[in-house]
Amino acid sequence: MKRLFIKNKNGEKLAGILHESKSNKLVIVCHGRVCSKDEHFYPELCEKLATNGFNAFRFDFSGNGKSEGKFEDSTITKEIEDIKSIVDNFKRKNYEIFCLIGHSQGAVEVLLHQAKYGSTKSVVDIAAYADQRDATTNKFSEMQIEELNKVGFLQLNAWGKTFNVYKQYFYDRANYRDIRKEVEKIKVPILVVHGTGDKDVPIANSEKIVPALNKKSKFIPLSGMDHFFEDRNYRAELINHIIKWLNSL
Repeated sequence: MKRLFIKNKNGEKLAGILHESKSNKLVIVCHGRVCSKDEHFYPELCEKLATNGFNAFRFDFSGNGKSEGKFEDSTITKEIEDIKSIVDNFKRKNYEIFCLIGHSQGAVEVLLHQAKYGSTKSVVDIAAYADQRDATTNKFSEMQIEELNKVGFLQLNAWGKTFNVYKQYFYDRANYRDIRKEVEKIKVPILVVHGTGDKDVPIANSEKIVPALNKKSKFIPLSGMDHFFEDRNYRAELINHIIKWLNSL
C-alpha cells in the first residue's frame, strides 16, 4: 500500500491509500457521508480488488478523515470535483480509470460525476438515494428546517457519531433532486447493489434507479443486508459480487 496526498482544485490535500496490482487498471472507491476511507468495508474491498488484478485507491473527501479542508464546506458539488481531481491525477500517471465505486452519498456522487465528466469505464452504486430531497427537505421536520435556516446548521446523532448538517450542504444536496435523469446520461455499465435490510437508505431507492440504467447494467438486491454490511458474511458477499462483475466487463 502507498499513502498518497493529491490536491483538489482548491489546493486542499486529499489523503488516500493506493492498493497496487500488476495492471494499469484503477478502481477509485468513494466513502459515504460522515465516513472515511478507513471505515466499514472500504479497506477490505480495496485489498480484494488488488489481489484480483485491479489497482484500488480509497481516499477521504476534503473536510473528512485525514484530508485537508473543513467539514462545514463539504457538499455534493465539491465532492464531485474532488473525484475529478483524483481521476485527473491518475490519468496523468497513465492509469486506466476502470471503475468508480461509491457507497451511500458517495454512490450519488460517482453517478453524478460520471454523468457530468464520463471519467470511467464502469460505475458501482452501493445504496444510493434516488431523490436527494429524501435525504434533506423530505427527511427533516419543518421545525428542524426553520432551525437550520436560522442557526445555519443542525446537530445530529447517528451511526454512533455526533455531527452537524450545515445549511450549505443541505440545500446543495436538495437541489440535485431526483438524479435519475442524470443516470440516464451514463452510457458505461453500472452495477447497482443494495441490501434488502437497509434501514438507512431503503432499497426502494435502487429500485427507482433501475429503470434509468442502460442495457449493459445490472441490479443485485442483497438479501437481508444492512447499509454498512457490517456482518462478515454480508461483506464478503458484497465484495465477491463487485469483483465478479468487474471481471466480466
